[in-house]
Amino acid sequence: MTIKLYVNIIYYITKNNLNNMQLSAKQSRFIDNIVSNEELERLDIFHHLILRWNKKINLISRQEEQYIWSKHIYDSIKLLYYIKNKNINLIDLGSGGGFPGIILSICGVKNVTLVESNNKKASFLMEASEISPNKITIYNDRVENLNLANDYDVVSSRAMAELDLLFKYSRPLINENTKLIFLKGNNVENEIQKAEKSWLFNYIIHKDLDSNENESKVIIVDKLNYKNQDK
Repeated sequence: MTIKLYVNIIYYITKNNLNNMQLSAKQSRFIDNIVSNEELERLDIFHHLILRWNKKINLISRQEEQYIWSKHIYDSIKLLYYIKNKNINLIDLGSGGGFPGIILSICGVKNVTLVESNNKKASFLMEASEISPNKITIYNDRVENLNLANDYDVVSSRAMAELDLLFKYSRPLINENTKLIFLKGNNVENEIQKAEKSWLFNYIIHKDLDSNENESKVIIVDKLNYKNQDK
């Protein structure tokens, strides 16, 4: 079955069930305002794909399968609030189940690079990338093994590592204009204190757009550099 035909089949179901996806009212309104009907349809295809793959490999917790939209898809979509220009080069580190990289691509980010060292998860990402109409490049390797140009506008990551290690992985990929946008939890302030021992950087912490979701935070970093400039 082609993606186009599949989209047509599920169109009615998706459009009429946005409020029945374990989303809060605020989350539902946000998605409805920022995601087009076509993108919503493709996200629903991704939703079913991850459920199918999750039977074979651990992409998300089995207990969270019924909350894919509220805990994973919405968590990724909300980064679009901080990415005003979608015609960018974005690299997503430790892409795993496609959060947020695949989601951002489906929702319009034009050039997305995914880095995932796990072979099975990389295979999932390869199939999932076909859902997006935008360009996706996948590296099945550890990010520290890659020799990539520092021409990325945004570096993203979710639940991969603490900030100190994320900065180490990100530094070779960035230039003076790159923003690092990471999804973090309540421990982000402690991670910042640890990272400040080795790094110079500016940052802003944004609480979740839905005040009912207190644990999720977005940290946006720029002007990242080593404290010891000789490194």
